[in-house]
Amino acid sequence: MNADDGTVPGFDPAWAPRTPDTTPPHADHGLVSGGDRASGGVESGRWRLSRRVMLVLTVLAVTAGGMGVGLAGLQHKASVDHGLLVQACERDAQAMDAAHADLRRTVTRLDENLDVATLTQADATLAKRWRTLKIIPQQPAVDCGTGRDTAGLRDASAKAHAAAADYRSRRRDVEQIARKAATALDAYRHQEAVARLRRHLEEAREVSATARTGALHDPYTLTRLDDTMDAAARLLDSPHPDPDEAGTVDGTLTGLTGQVESDPGYPREDMAH
Repeated sequence: MNADDGTVPGFDPAWAPRTPDTTPPHADHGLVSGGDRASGGVESGRWRLSRRVMLVLTVLAVTAGGMGVGLAGLQHKASVDHGLLVQACERDAQAMDAAHADLRRTVTRLDENLDVATLTQADATLAKRWRTLKIIPQQPAVDCGTGRDTAGLRDASAKAHAAAADYRSRRRDVEQIARKAATALDAYRHQEAVARLRRHLEEAREVSATARTGALHDPYTLTRLDDTMDAAARLLDSPHPDPDEAGTVDGTLTGLTGQVESDPGYPREDMAH
């Protein structure tokens, strides 16, 4: 031990300020002058330095722990957001499938009740439009797998959403064109029925006039033909002839005209010579 400072050989005084002073604050073991607590001596400085170090370490530990919790929270939120994107993509894909199936059912139902050949004669442009619309487009491939990243899921969802909107719009167009086609067909059939009745009435009048120059075996058939011609004339003179009634009268008129012509007493050119 050194008699001057009371230290043992090999003791480094420079290391002491970094070592916490474990001496209780109330103890006094022969402090040198100027080293008491009131004067802020060496022992007091040692204690304050130790407390600062511990405070810094505590703050660092709390900060590190908070960062860890924050990162864990961000990872959890990212996982939840990814799951929501997968669910949204699947809903859009299901909506796309439903819209596609609805379009197919609508086209099939309307096409079965639509006479496209007659529609072509009535309105060729409308018939061409129908042939185009009744072609069902193929569904796009949509992948909503959980292994896809956020951008991929959003792209797939947007693709499915756009396809579903296109199918719904196409179904509305199909229904609209079908209504126009039905109206065009009704008008065309009405015109055709009236034109056909008018043409057959003229033929019946010629047959009736020729039959009166001969001696029919069944004159009652000629009487019925004349009555039917009068009914046809009244129908054709109406502002809006009913196509169904025109078809009924036309059938009766053509049937009676044929019976009169086939009567053995009906005058024929070969009999005149």
